[in-house]
Amino acid sequence: MRYHCLKLLTATALAYMGAAWSQGQSRNGRTNFPVVTVCDVLRTPLQYDGRLLRIRGRLSGTDEGTWLLGEKCSGTLITEGHVWPSAIWLTAPGRQEVLHPLDFQLDEESGRSFNRSYRRLRRRVPDHCIVSTLTGLFETRSDWSQFKRFYRDGTRQFTGFGHLGEAPGQLVIKSEDDVAIDPNCSGAQKAVGH
Repeated sequence: MRYHCLKLLTATALAYMGAAWSQGQSRNGRTNFPVVTVCDVLRTPLQYDGRLLRIRGRLSGTDEGTWLLGEKCSGTLITEGHVWPSAIWLTAPGRQEVLHPLDFQLDEESGRSFNRSYRRLRRRVPDHCIVSTLTGLFETRSDWSQFKRFYRDGTRQFTGFGHLGEAPGQLVIKSEDDVAIDPNCSGAQKAVGH
């Protein structure tokens, strides 16, 4: 009896792992599981912590770094009265700030292809009309109580991820998958119509 149960459990586990692998990988090795938005992730960030995700949002960057922004969902995440921006900091494997163990490296070829596509789209539409999809490991904190800065005037600031600690989460990038025109962007509609 014990042998049959073990055999059934092993067969079930192998079938599940095979199905999960086939759903999570395409023929070219890139993940093809469902895409979530920055807003989706920040509504329930602990649900996604430590998980490999495909996230869509608008890229924004400065000399200090790059963020993936959620559109039209400001105020989605609030911690002890602090309203976080709808932003996810982007970082690379091997960086000191990565919280979880990784089993992947950055796919540099995906980055080159992504950059070419992004430059082509920028000739037709403004930056704010381009949405990007990236795959990576999402990270956040379950307890923000130890990640605060206190100032002499009695104010405090939470310390998140990225430049000035302003993002409530970070994405450790595995691949840069896709860029597309946001059909709801007024600047995109004018450019596409030409």
